[in-house]
Amino acid sequence: MVVLRTVHIGLGVFWVGSFLFMTFILSPRLKQLGPAVQGPVMGAPVPITIPTFITAALLVIGSGAWMALKLRWGVLDTFLTSAWGLRCLSGRR
Repeated sequence: MVVLRTVHIGLGVFWVGSFLFMTFILSPRLKQLGPAVQGPVMGAPVPITIPTFITAALLVIGSGAWMALKLRWGVLDTFLTSAWGLRCLSGRR
C-alpha cells in the first residue's frame, strides 16, 4: 500500500506541477519572446513530455483506483445500498 500511495502522490505532484509550470510560467514567457524562440523551445521537449504526462496520468488514476478497490473491496455492496451511495449515484449531494 505504501508503494501505491507513493506512486499516486508522487506522480500526481509531478503531473499537476508540470502542467502548472508549463501553463502559467513557461508559455507566457515564451510568447513574449516571439515565435522565433517559442517554436524551437516548445517543440524540443514535446516528444518526451506528451508520453510522460500520459503515463503519469494513467499511473495516478490506476493507482488511485487500485487503492480504492483494495481498501473497500469487501464493502462495495454497501456503497450501492447506503443512502450516501444512492445519493452519489443519482448525482445529488
